[in-house]
Amino acid sequence: MILSLSAIFSSCEKISIYGQGNTITVQKNLPSFDAVETFGDIRVRIVQGNQEDISITGFENLLAVTETEVKNGLLRIKFSDNIRNVINSNVVVNIILPNIKAGTMHGNGDMQISNFTGGDSLSLKVNGNADITVRSSVYDLALMDVNGNGKINCRDLQTLNASLVIHGNGDIALQCSDNLKARIYGNGIVRYSGNPVLDVQISGNGHVLRL
Repeated sequence: MILSLSAIFSSCEKISIYGQGNTITVQKNLPSFDAVETFGDIRVRIVQGNQEDISITGFENLLAVTETEVKNGLLRIKFSDNIRNVINSNVVVNIILPNIKAGTMHGNGDMQISNFTGGDSLSLKVNGNADITVRSSVYDLALMDVNGNGKINCRDLQTLNASLVIHGNGDIALQCSDNLKARIYGNGIVRYSGNPVLDVQISGNGHVLRL
């Protein structure tokens, strides 16, 4: 009985992994999706294109524990459940999509979204210290949420209306032309350009500043 319990605990033990060795690229064949969520120290590059394509580049030993799954239009990218900590991560996920509706990051990674135009809404969320950047894109509505110390940089995103929430010390920057709603709980900062009608509530030492 003791031996059996020892085997169970050993198999459930989480480990740290150090990225090293050969850098390889793996092509993925996945169902269609229009939202991306990542967990851990992973970099994501998403650009607009007519045909979906996804590839992952990184150290071979890290790609062996990098998992992808699509469910209900959401692509989830994460390291295996038995990995506690990834050191020296160089994992980069390159994605081509016709449309992206949402991007969410948990942890310390970063996401770049580029060249999407004509979209109805874009939802962005950061939990932790991750960064999301949007470049050369146009959406009618932007929804942004930062929990922690992360940043969302949308200075190069054109949007008519935006609704923003920051819990903690996060930072959001964007362009907005019509209506901007901001809720800050803590020391977060919202920076904006344009001349929107402002609806601002701050609990703490946060700020809403014009760029």
